[in-house]
Amino acid sequence: LHHGVAGKLVKGTDLQPHVHYSAGIMVHDPEDVGRLLYRSAEPLLEPEVLEEREGIVPNVVFPTALQMVSEDTGWVFYGMADSRIGAARLTISAS
Repeated sequence: LHHGVAGKLVKGTDLQPHVHYSAGIMVHDPEDVGRLLYRSAEPLLEPEVLEEREGIVPNVVFPTALQMVSEDTGWVFYGMADSRIGAARLTISAS
């Protein structure tokens, strides 16, 4: 998992009202971790619900851990607006 920023960052300010932080997925070659095999074109997780859009730092989802519970299902634990911790179910399909 990785997190990215969309919007224009303004230097010199902590609060960034015109940006949002989202999460995507990257897969690296286990034999050569510098080699990227896949990166999602679109975010898998974006600020949507009130708890993700309002808080200490609004419009933030920040993935911190992934716990796989089966070959194709896992839980993503993530920060919500720097105020709460959330969990999202991730299902991976082969297609």
